[in-house]
Amino acid sequence: MVIDFRVRPPLKGFEKMSILGPQKGFELFPFNYEDTEEVESARQMSMPLFFKEMEEAGIDMGVVLPRNTAIGWGGVSNEEVAAGAAEYPDKLIGFGAVDVSGGIRQAVEEVEHAVAELGLKGIVVEPGCMSPALYPDSNKLYPVYDRCEELGVPVVVSQSMLLGPDMSYAQPECVQRAAKDFPSCKFIIAHAGYPWVEAAAAVACVTENVYLIPDLYMNMERVPGSDMFARGIHFTHGKRFLFGSAYPVRGMKQSMKEIQRFQLPEDLYRKFTWENAAELLGL
Repeated sequence: MVIDFRVRPPLKGFEKMSILGPQKGFELFPFNYEDTEEVESARQMSMPLFFKEMEEAGIDMGVVLPRNTAIGWGGVSNEEVAAGAAEYPDKLIGFGAVDVSGGIRQAVEEVEHAVAELGLKGIVVEPGCMSPALYPDSNKLYPVYDRCEELGVPVVVSQSMLLGPDMSYAQPECVQRAAKDFPSCKFIIAHAGYPWVEAAAAVACVTENVYLIPDLYMNMERVPGSDMFARGIHFTHGKRFLFGSAYPVRGMKQSMKEIQRFQLPEDLYRKFTWENAAELLGL
């Protein structure tokens, strides 16, 4: 069994995102190399092709992590995510997304709506893409974390070299500080704080409620330090690392193929691709 913890499928409404819309952002720099395999389901915006590619990759379920930011990359509503997940309940698990740029009270109310009313299983925030940009331990985000903790759902914090005014917004110790303030809430760092690979692995090792999704920064051999994530899995005894393809930026089949180069022992591979995610999601 395999859970892909980071997909943005061609569901209705996702064409509004720059990554899937007319811009076809998934085909652009910096991650489209000459060896990048075509993701035909994204090109055609086809869910049947998406599930065909999922099956060919050996992936059983995908966690849909949407986007809600203030920087013009487009987004999808939580209602649209919930509708898509409800249409394919055996294959997709939907998360909601909120942005405090429009007001903290509104964001907290949207958390309540997404989880309690729409049935979404977690919340995504992208602090470095808010207006103004925030660090993950900003007190403006704490009411969101507090409500997620009360509702018992995890928070995905997106952090990488592309998500903020400078590299400091990707530093994983910011998530660690927030996680210590909300010890009953699970925090998941999408993109695993790249390029701060060693720090991210250390945070996941010593902070029981912080998880990492290295996704394409691990799945692409050309990314400097991609192999260090595999070492991090060994370092943490396989705990708190989650497989993600980052579809459509990287195809699911190619992502699964490329993680084989790390030759993870069976027990660590199983934790990375299935057990950690299943435990986190209560499956």
